[in-house]
Amino acid sequence: MDSEPTREISPDAPPPERRDFFRKMMAILIGPILGLVPAVTGAVAFLDPLRSRKGTSETGPPFIRITSLSAVPPDGKPRLFPVVYDRHRDAWTTRLNVPVGAVYLTRREESPGEIQALNTVCPHLGCFVETKTETTFLCPCHNSEFFADGSKGATSVAARGMDTLPTRIEADEIWVRFENFRTSTEEKIPI
Repeated sequence: MDSEPTREISPDAPPPERRDFFRKMMAILIGPILGLVPAVTGAVAFLDPLRSRKGTSETGPPFIRITSLSAVPPDGKPRLFPVVYDRHRDAWTTRLNVPVGAVYLTRREESPGEIQALNTVCPHLGCFVETKTETTFLCPCHNSEFFADGSKGATSVAARGMDTLPTRIEADEIWVRFENFRTSTEEKIPI
């Protein structure tokens, strides 16, 4: 009968159970640490858009570049310009060059560095306001008239004049803080 050869264990070598114990303990201690590194890295990468957008937000909507200063002559006549910007649907999705509205820009010769911006949405029912003459606007939905500065005309049924928007000029470019407001109210309440 063949018997299995017996192996001699040297007295200096730790018993096999002891080696297995240390190996298992090291796996228990090091395994979670090594697994934690990619988990933390993934969480940081996943949440980065939220963190970066949160840190760059301003009070209210952002200023949007509309046109160059030379595109609005200082003759006091309102000019229509589209408002186009990159819209963030959420922290991870951005749609580029989305048309979001329009503004009338006016520049006067007596103050060429000042620009007036009016939202093209009628404050009564939200219709698109058109130019009637060089100094007046007309809302075709209810024939309300507005003056070039946005104030209500005699035939206006709107609760307030056209909505003015903050502007600034940077490096010969006109920037407007564009936003829409609730209609049929006397106050300008942002939507």
